[in-house]
Amino acid sequence: RAAAGALVAFAATLVALGGFFGAVSLIGNADGRAGLFNSLSASVNLQAALPSRFAPGASLSDEIVTIVVWAVIGLALVTLVRRWRGDARAAWPAAAWALIAWLSLSSSSVWTAHDVNPVTAGRSQVALAGAVARGWPGSGLIGFRPATPAAVISRLAFRAPSDRDPAIVLETGELPAGTYRLDVASAVPVSLTAHAGRAPQPPWRWPAAPGEPVTFTLATAVRRLTVLADPAAAGSPPSVTVRPLIARADSPIAEHVARYGGLLVYAHDAALTFEAGGFWLQRGRETAFTVADDRGRTPAVELDLEAGDELVAVRFTREGWSRDLALQPHERAIVEVLPADVVLPVTVEVSGSRAPLGVWIGLSSPR
Repeated sequence: RAAAGALVAFAATLVALGGFFGAVSLIGNADGRAGLFNSLSASVNLQAALPSRFAPGASLSDEIVTIVVWAVIGLALVTLVRRWRGDARAAWPAAAWALIAWLSLSSSSVWTAHDVNPVTAGRSQVALAGAVARGWPGSGLIGFRPATPAAVISRLAFRAPSDRDPAIVLETGELPAGTYRLDVASAVPVSLTAHAGRAPQPPWRWPAAPGEPVTFTLATAVRRLTVLADPAAAGSPPSVTVRPLIARADSPIAEHVARYGGLLVYAHDAALTFEAGGFWLQRGRETAFTVADDRGRTPAVELDLEAGDELVAVRFTREGWSRDLALQPHERAIVEVLPADVVLPVTVEVSGSRAPLGVWIGLSSPR
């Protein structure tokens, strides 16, 4: 019964984490495995305490051996505690504490043996930035006085290089909308590129001279930001520190960001796929995206529409504005989205077509 209970608890944990990260992130994906263990502890590097089985390129046999060893040790601890306590019901709390003590001792031993400092300020600050992007916490404390999330995050300064790829000099989770400064410490000039989700080309490129910071603005929050150094700096990658200058905790989160000329498109739907020149909107689905410039403003934009192989009905909505169109197969139209004083997403609903791809949207540069 103890083994069955442990298996049920483990399966429930996987289901819950699978709903949070998505199945792809839990199965056969090195990024997902890192994200999984990072989520379990935002203050220490739990992944560094795991065997090398979880490193990229690990063989299946090594992973199976690790799982079997951990399971046998855990069941042995539960069995010993139950025999010691006698009463099965009273043994459960003691068994849980024994497992916690074993995991803590084994992790500390591995950190000591590998000379790893698991406590990193960057990890906890990245977690705090992600919490602000998700709209939590509602307030914080600065000098024992209540402070807004924007005031709290503006005090942060963190580094978050990748553990698996030296070319990735910054890898964060969610970041709230706002203006950020990258302090780049490098002995030689280096070029940086930044990605936020999937896009044909990196939406940001910065040549960084030694000692000169880089400033950029996110019009909305992003799910993940990855900054890479050019291959020339692979032997001595730069150190990049993120300093939020201005942050907002009230914007939707973009799954992907793409650049089209002077425009940045923030996709709030993970199913939206960017292509060169524009993107397709799927039939029977509401898709939200935000169009902004590099300063985080929403300028006047002309959307070039072209229907697919069938008749489609398209409805555009934004706070205080909407427009409906009916397009024949391959018919083209232009929709002008007026500028706004605040960053507002545009929601598009496509219906009336049997094909999965309903309408193509291209973008024109701001006027």
